[in-house]
Amino acid sequence: MWAFVPAHLGSRRLPRKALALIDGRPLVAHVVLRARAAAVVSGVVVVTDAEPVARAVEGLCRVILTGPAATGTERCAAALRQLDEHPRVVVNVQGDQPMLDPAHVDAAVAMLDRGFDVGTVAAPLTHAPERAERVKVIIGPDGRAHGFSRQPVPHGGPYWAHVGIYAFRPDGLLRCAAVPPWPAVAGERLEQLPWLGAGLTIGVAKVEAANEPVDAPVDLDRVRSVLASR
Repeated sequence: MWAFVPAHLGSRRLPRKALALIDGRPLVAHVVLRARAAAVVSGVVVVTDAEPVARAVEGLCRVILTGPAATGTERCAAALRQLDEHPRVVVNVQGDQPMLDPAHVDAAVAMLDRGFDVGTVAAPLTHAPERAERVKVIIGPDGRAHGFSRQPVPHGGPYWAHVGIYAFRPDGLLRCAAVPPWPAVAGERLEQLPWLGAGLTIGVAKVEAANEPVDAPVDLDRVRSVLASR
C-alpha cells in the first residue's frame, strides 16, 4: 500500500507552503515522514508539478512529476497512470498535514475493507462550526458519509471535522478523478461532493482528535511552536 502526497507551490493563503521550514525540514518532508510511519504503508510517493518540491524530498521518498492538476486527487490519479504496476491501495495524504497522525492513515484504509469505495477520517470539531475553513462531514450510523460542507452541518451537531486523507483502490481513485467537478456553490469547492453525486460511497473512520492542517501563516507558526517545544 502506497501513500501519495500531492504537493504544489500555488497555495492561495500561504504560497510555497510545501517548502516552509519547520524544525529544519520542509513542511512536505514532515508529511512524508508521518505517512511513512503508518502501519499499512509500504512506500510514500510525493506527487508534484514543481521541481523545487521534488528536490526538497530528494533521498527521502520517490517522486512522480505530473502536469498541472485541479485537485490533489486528480494529481494522484495522474501519477497512478504513470506506474507500470498499481499498488493494491493508494492513500491520498494531503500535503498540508505536518502533524499527521499515522494511525489515521491506517483508519482510512480500514474503511475500504468494510466495502466503501473511498475511506477517509473525521474527528470531533474543536472550533466554532461557523468557521468555513474547517470542512464538516455528516456521518450515518453505518459510517457512511452523507455530505460535506463548510457550513455548520448537521443542524445542531454533532460536528465532525474532516481530516484530509482519502484511501482508494486504484480503480476507485481513477473513478473519482474522472467525475466532473460541480460549480462552486456558496464557496464550498469540495471535491468529495461530486463523488457522492456520482454514487460513490465514502466511509468515515471516527478518531478522537486530529491536528489542524497548515492553511495560513498562523497555522505554520503554531506547528513550529509545537515542534520546537518537543
